[in-house]
Order: sequence, then structure tokens, then C-alpha cells
Amino acid sequence: MDWRTLLYEKIGAVVRITANRPHVRNAQSRVMIHELDRAFQMATDDVDARVVIVAGAGAHFSAGHDLGSAEELADQQAHPTGPGIAENLERLSSLYLETCLRWRDVPKPTIAQVQGYCIMGGMMLASCCDLIVAAEDALFADRAVRWGGAHVQYFSMPWDFGPRKAKEYLFTGDYLDAREAERLGLVNRVVKRDELASATLELAQRIALQDPFALKLAKASVNETMDIQGHRRSIEAAFKNYMLTIPHRQGPTAMRPAPRASRRASRRATGASETPPTRLPRPDRRASPPASASASARQRASQELTGQSACVLAVAQQDLAVDHRRGHASRALHEPPSPCGQVVDDLGHLGSDGVGVEYDEVRGHPFSDQPPIGEAPERSRHQRQHPHRLLEREGLLRPHPMRE
Repeated sequence: MDWRTLLYEKIGAVVRITANRPHVRNAQSRVMIHELDRAFQMATDDVDARVVIVAGAGAHFSAGHDLGSAEELADQQAHPTGPGIAENLERLSSLYLETCLRWRDVPKPTIAQVQGYCIMGGMMLASCCDLIVAAEDALFADRAVRWGGAHVQYFSMPWDFGPRKAKEYLFTGDYLDAREAERLGLVNRVVKRDELASATLELAQRIALQDPFALKLAKASVNETMDIQGHRRSIEAAFKNYMLTIPHRQGPTAMRPAPRASRRASRRATGASETPPTRLPRPDRRASPPASASASARQRASQELTGQSACVLAVAQQDLAVDHRRGHASRALHEPPSPCGQVVDDLGHLGSDGVGVEYDEVRGHPFSDQPPIGEAPERSRHQRQHPHRLLEREGLLRPHPMRE
């Protein structure tokens, strides 16, 4: 099989799959992810293959998902995605979540051979593997919170090295070096950089000496134990939180469904009459109080309605102020926008050739630079009541027939 982004090698009973895009730090394009999926399936179907190694060519294992290389941009134009949240949910789930869950459950032992950057999508790929052998220069990170996101699509960090450390590295976005990753349990072994390939292959060949059926069941028992504890469900739930951060970063116009044609245009297309349908009159709930009502009752009801309207407006202004302050704070964490024609990579700087890798999906910010609006006054019990109820209570408005 011809591979565009991978190298597929068979070394005895060991299969080695190598991400082969070193010019973009092995950024994972859509094509690479699909090829990885096929490579894992080929290794699974190969009865002579007992262990799978996943590696990265060049100085880095993988610096994330490719969001800006020329090949990826051309592929996005060739395979467009609809603007709605339903289309994006289906695409992101199938491309990132479901693939990682399949790779985790490959019925053969898998080993990640990690050097250099292993961040964001790269960390997802390594976390799917059963074992991780890291070089001394390996760096792990999930920096999504720095850009207004929650985490990556396949969020296994709490399971890899515990909830408290997961929160620390999420909240700060700091890098986790190889020695600390080994101490926390994310990495199995740390070796010298020039010994990484040989040490990983030696470990894989030792494992390949075992009975393949026994290896399959041993792996299944560990994975099923974690699933009984909630691993898979927590991964799927975390993906929903990830999806919520996309419109948060993109602003109020993010992932809106495509605009529907107007009713008039629809009638013209179907040849229907443009005469608007007859509508039944609706009862006026805001009718004036009866003439028999006292002047004091009229004035009291008017004051209560005025206070309620002012309070509703103040609450809306308070919500806007909170959104503004949140946006102002998160905007300070955003990296500066990239120069025209270049892409900022997942590390916050430009690549040597102007090609970048995973970064915030959206540049810019929806929040304005208006000053925060004041706090809303406390509402009384009467102000929280519906205005119709106030008028009905004072005898100034008849109860609606549906409520009698």
C-alpha cells in the first residue's frame, strides 16, 4: 500500500508505524489520521504481527493536529464541512474521538516511541498506546486552556497520571518533561535520545515472545477494568465539554446552521400563493385596567411593573458585564494573531518554513472593548413576579381563560 504520510515497516513479529511529516513536526492532518487508522487495522489483521510500535520521524513525535499546512488547507477545501454544530460534531467525533478509542482497543500490545514534542494531538496518540518509551528530551503538554478551550478531544489525562496533576497541567499549560512523566506514571521508561529506537524495539521483541492470545486477553482485562471504572464514559463526556468550548472561542456566530430560505422565496419556488395566512386575533394580555379600578391601585401596579422592567434590564446588563470580563481575561491569554500568510503553531511561535501545527481553531475574539457595566440591584419578591399576575392580583386584569 502506498502511504502519503506514514512509513509502515515489518520487523519480524513487530510492526512499526512512523508518522512521516517531519517538516511540520509530524502534525496530524486528516489524511494522516485516516492512514493511521488503516495502518492499525492492517497490523491487527496480520496474524504474524504481535506488537505495534508508533513512532515519529525527525526531531519530534508529534506537535498536534495540523490546522495550517498547505496540504491540510487544500484538503479542507476538497472536503468541506457544513457550518452547523451537527456537522462539526460528526466530523470531530469521527476524526478524533472514535479513532482514538479504536486505537486504544487494538487487540495487540502497542508502544509509543516518543521524542521531542508530544503535545495536544500527539499526546492523544501516545495516550492511546499501552506503553510509552520516551527519550530524555520528550515534552508532553495539553495547552488548550491557554487558548480558551478545555482540553483535547481524547481526554485521558486524569487516568494517565491522576486528577490533581491533570488539573495542574491543564490550568497552567506547562510542559511535562520525560522524567516527571515517568514519575507520574504516564511514561514507562526514559532512555537516551540515541538509544530510543533500539530500546523500544528491544522491548517490543521481548513482548512478542509471549503467546498472542494471552497478550490479547491480558490487554482486554486491563482496558475493561478501566471501562468498568468509567474510563470510556468519562472520555465521551469530556468530548462534549470540548465541543462546548468551540462556540465559546468563536463567538455568538459560531457553528450556526445554514440560513433557511425566506417564506416568500419558498412560496415562489413551490408556486404557492404569496397571500399570507389568516391569523386569529390573540387576546391582549396587556389591556388597560378597568375604569372602575382605584387610582391608588393603578399607581401601585404601574410602579411594580416599572421596577420589574428595570430589574430585568439590570440583570441582562450584569450578564453582559460578566461575559465581557471573562472575555477580557481570556483574551489576555491568547497569543498574538499570526502574520498574514503564516500559521502560528501549537507552541506559540512560527515554524522555520512558515508552516505551523495545532493552534486555536479561531483567531480573534468576540468580546468588545466596552467598559464593564455596573452590578444589578437586588430584586424584591414582588419584582420577581410576572406582571400579569400582579395585575390579576389587584383586580386590574381578568385572568387568562387558559388559567381559569
